[in-house]
Amino acid sequence: AAAVISNKTYYGSAEVTVTGADVSGIAITVLPAPSLTGRIESAGSARLAADQKVQVRVEPEATTLQAVVGSTNIGLPDASNRVVAVRQDGTFDVTLAPGDYRFDAIVSQTSKWRVESLILDGRDFLDTAVKLEAGKDYQVVFRMTERLAELSGRLSGATRTTGLPYSLV
Repeated sequence: AAAVISNKTYYGSAEVTVTGADVSGIAITVLPAPSLTGRIESAGSARLAADQKVQVRVEPEATTLQAVVGSTNIGLPDASNRVVAVRQDGTFDVTLAPGDYRFDAIVSQTSKWRVESLILDGRDFLDTAVKLEAGKDYQVVFRMTERLAELSGRLSGATRTTGLPYSLV
């Protein structure tokens, strides 16, 4: 369940089995929803130009049900994909429901800038989901680069045969 009290979002959950009969005595303890603050920084000597807009995209790993009880919306706050506003100084903040998320930063479709790393709690989450827990605040750094990743090598079979009709994607 999610509730907004004094402009702060709180979250709690309880497992309930629906059998067709009323269920009473359910208590849900709520904690502040996880908040994420972050910044965009450039890797190496190249710098993002001041006029280059950066978008941070947030994608939940799974969707969750929402319900309305009386006039109160109970469920996850904004569990859909969303774009987070990045300020002129490269910082941003967002409050999300607890759960697993993937993050990305985009400068523009035609820009050479790409995310080199996404560091949260000292660990790179560029290619994996981040688990955000209720009651916790997180700080993340997106390191952007203009360098494209490269891969070189030789594709060979078990008998070391080269020139196989395969390619790497």
